[in-house]
Amino acid sequence: MSNEAASNSPLARLIGAARRAHAAIDALDAAIATHLAIGRNDLRCLNLLEAGTATPTEIGRRLDLSSGSVTALVDRLEAGGLARRVAGIADRRSRSVGLTPSAMARVGPLYRAFAQELQLRTQASVVGADTMADALGVLAEAVEAAIARVDR
Repeated sequence: MSNEAASNSPLARLIGAARRAHAAIDALDAAIATHLAIGRNDLRCLNLLEAGTATPTEIGRRLDLSSGSVTALVDRLEAGGLARRVAGIADRRSRSVGLTPSAMARVGPLYRAFAQELQLRTQASVVGADTMADALGVLAEAVEAAIARVDR
């Protein structure tokens, strides 16, 4: 198979599209972080906290940050009114970090713009949102499996 044929194969096109999507999402996150005047790890933390509160230890593990870096990150988010430290549910001596209403009001519309663009494009697509969601799920599974193989 020639290089041109290999680069036009369905697998090559899929890998190319995945790389393009990853680069586009990365650029969107960079633009949002710049707009909010926060760092990329700060935005990653906000995205993590969208699912609910997390302990500083969980934040550090998920973002691959030291405890000192997490403390500084949470301090910055608190100072900016984007996050707050709250008492733990099971143990009031423990602390968790959660989003503030201000964070949702400031960050939500920025990602909603992406959701609106995605909705427009999936409505115009022959494939449709369900099929695209399934394909992205398969892509995520492949990436997670590749990570497990690299970590061996």
